[in-house]
This record gives sequence, structure tokens and C-alpha cells, in this order.
Amino acid sequence: MGRPGRGGAGPHNEARGRPFAYANLAVRGRLIDDVVVEQLGPGLALRPDLVSICAGGNDLMQSRTSVDHVLERVEDMVAHIRAAGADVLLVTAPDLAWVPIVNRMHHRFVEFTARCWAVAQR
Repeated sequence: MGRPGRGGAGPHNEARGRPFAYANLAVRGRLIDDVVVEQLGPGLALRPDLVSICAGGNDLMQSRTSVDHVLERVEDMVAHIRAAGADVLLVTAPDLAWVPIVNRMHHRFVEFTARCWAVAQR
């Protein structure tokens, strides 16, 4: 849990008498199912106002995981977070077409990004 008044929005909110805190539950390398099981519940227990989701990229790098599965999990997380009263910030995949090893999977990232936009619109 971040401490109020430490960079970012902290000083802005503190000067206005509004508390500010943050929690970073991210763990590098996790797959989407791990994020849902290990991070969603503890994150919601903090009663956040805003939750950012940057997940699914590791799954997309594995051809055995379907884009459908990743998006179903993302959409489920968004639904749970919104039902808890928090806003959601979805982070989409960057354009990595120029990276030789990722170029083969570029179409998966493009589809993921487009479908994340659709989730965000709902």
C-alpha cells in the first residue's frame, strides 16, 4: 500500500484534504488465470476507486492460449471490479510488429487490443 503524499496524485489530493493511497499487486510473468485467482480478490478487498488492468500479454505469447480465453477473463475481471464500484483502466498491447520474435504473434496482440476496446465500451 502506498503512503499518502508520495509522488503522483498524493500531494495534489493531500493539499485538498482528500486521502490518497495506492497498491501495486502486479507480479511480472503471471498468466491471466493467475491474475484472476491471486490478485482480483485481494485487490477488491482494498475497496479501490480505480483499478488498472495490464494482463494477458504473457498468455498471448503462448500459442496454446486462445485470445477468446484471455478476453473472457479480462471481461470477467472488469465486471467484478465495476460491480464493486470501481472504475477500470484497461491497458492494451503495444505495437510490437517490429520485434522479430513477436512479429509472428502480432495478429494476436492486434485482436486483443481491438477486443479490449470493445470491453471498455460496454
